[in-house]
Amino acid sequence: MLARIWRVFNGPEWDESVKAADPRDEYYFLRNLETLRDALALDPYRYSHPFLAERGELRIYQTRDQAAGYRLIAAIEVISPAKTVELRWVVREDLNAP
Repeated sequence: MLARIWRVFNGPEWDESVKAADPRDEYYFLRNLETLRDALALDPYRYSHPFLAERGELRIYQTRDQAAGYRLIAAIEVISPAKTVELRWVVREDLNAP
C-alpha cells in the first residue's frame, strides 16, 4: 500500500462532470476514478502535466483503459504549500471514436 501524501478533494464542478462522463459500465469507470485519486494523492506532479504554462498550477491527468475502450481526462489544480489537489472536472473520450 502506498502512502497518500497529498490531500485530494472535489471542486465545485467535479460531481456534475463525473455524472456526465459516467458510461455506467459498473466496474471500469469507478476503478479509473480510484486510480486517478490514488495517483494524485501520491504525486500530482509525476502523474499529470501542465495545462498551459501561463496557468500555473492547473494541470491535466489522464487514464487510458483499453479494456473499457476510453480514457478519462481530468483538470486538476495543485495547491503546493498545502499539499492539496483540487479535482476540477473530468471528461471521457472514447478510444474507438473515428
